[in-house]
Amino acid sequence: MFWLLPLFVCLALVALVTVVFVGSVRNARALRRDVNERFDNIQRKLEKQANALADELLARRQDPSEPD
Repeated sequence: MFWLLPLFVCLALVALVTVVFVGSVRNARALRRDVNERFDNIQRKLEKQANALADELLARRQDPSEPD
């Protein structure tokens, strides 16, 4: 009977550590997913800007007043 209280405390401690660990893993995964989405959005934005700049440079006609 004496060992029931320490056993219960140990099991509760193990359960608490497990819950905290699982929660932190879930938060880390959500954080990683969010960071990946943000970087993907930034990459798409930069690619669009680069493509727009390249299209503008390639579409320019040579100024007739400039020598060849």
